[in-house]
Amino acid sequence: MAKEQRGKRVPPEVAEFGKVLRQLREHYGLSQHELARRSGVPYHTIHRLEAGQIPKPSFDDLARLARFFGIDLVAMGILLGLWEPEEVPAGLDPELHQHLEQLRNLARKLSPEDQHTLAIQLRPLVSYWSPEKTALPDWLLELISPRRERQ
Repeated sequence: MAKEQRGKRVPPEVAEFGKVLRQLREHYGLSQHELARRSGVPYHTIHRLEAGQIPKPSFDDLARLARFFGIDLVAMGILLGLWEPEEVPAGLDPELHQHLEQLRNLARKLSPEDQHTLAIQLRPLVSYWSPEKTALPDWLLELISPRRERQ
């Protein structure tokens, strides 16, 4: 059941988010003041988030908390009820889905150059598992064909 806050109903996910935030903070042995100082989120905001008094926290505050705790921003949004959790596509192994999501989140944090390097490194893996084997380019086929056929 949702708590009442000055005559307004607080959605249960807001109260749950506050509870999880408090548990995270306590897990790391931090006071609200210390979390504020280290995360960059104002003390009064942390206090009000934990009390379930901010139904729609700012994106910046969520991003700072997510970064501080090492939690994906989407996961923070799911905890708050801003987004629905992504369903594992039917027929996809849950562990594989988790690894693919971790890879996607990792890629978002990389520079464009590092993203390109990662894409190059993934080509052999994707090619190996791809049911459609890509045909060799014509120029390569020509190079490896017997000489008598090229004349």
